[in-house]
Amino acid sequence: CVQTAGVEGEQVVLLLEDHQLLDPTFLESINSLLCSGEVPGLFTPEELDPLISPLKEQLESEAFEGTLGQYFIRRVMRNLHIVFILDSSNPNFRPQCEANPALYTKCQFIWLDSWAPNTMSRLPRMVIPELEKERSKFHLIHSSVSDSTPRQYLASLDVYNKVLDTKKRGIKQKQNHLTAGVNKLNEAKSLVDDLKAKAAVKSKVLAEKKEKSTDCDSALIPLL
Repeated sequence: CVQTAGVEGEQVVLLLEDHQLLDPTFLESINSLLCSGEVPGLFTPEELDPLISPLKEQLESEAFEGTLGQYFIRRVMRNLHIVFILDSSNPNFRPQCEANPALYTKCQFIWLDSWAPNTMSRLPRMVIPELEKERSKFHLIHSSVSDSTPRQYLASLDVYNKVLDTKKRGIKQKQNHLTAGVNKLNEAKSLVDDLKAKAAVKSKVLAEKKEKSTDCDSALIPLL
C-alpha cells in the first residue's frame, strides 16, 4: 500500500483491527508511518532508489523543494489513509495508545456507542437472511453478556454465518454423493434389466432351436 500511495499516487485505505496486531512491533511501524510517512527498514536503499526514480519528472513539474525521498514520503502521507478499529474495553487499548501517541495525535477518534435494541434485533436477518425463528435469540444472548460491544455482536453473527455455510456445504456434498450413488444403482439396475431382456430373447431362440432339433430327431427315427 505504501508503494501504491507513494509511487502510483492512488488513494489507499489501510484498514486494521486490533486482533490483527499480534506483534507490538507492527503497531510501532504504523505509529512511525503516521508520524513521518515512512517505516524504518521497510525498503533498503537498493530497493528504494529504482522504486521512486519514476517520480523525478513529477517532482520537477511540481517544483518540489526537497529530495526525491522526501517527495515520496509526502505523497505517502497525502494518499495513504489508515483506519483502526479498536475495542476500548480491551485491556490493551490504553497501553497501546500511550505507547504509540500517533494513534491520538495523528488520528481522529470516532466512538461507537451501543446500538438501539431494534437495530440489534434486525441485524441477524440482515447478516443471515434465511434465519427466522432463531434470529431473536442472538440479541438475547448478546444482551446476557456483560460489556459486549456491537462489534462483538457482529463478529458472533459472522462466525455463525460461516459455520452455517460450512454445514450447508457439507450437507450438500453428502446429498450429491448420495444422488450420485443412487444414479449408479439405477444405471446398474437398468443394465441388469437389459441383460435379462436379452437373455430372455436368447433363451427363447435357444428353446425354439432345441424344439426344431427334437422334431428333426423324431423324423429320423422311422428312417432308421
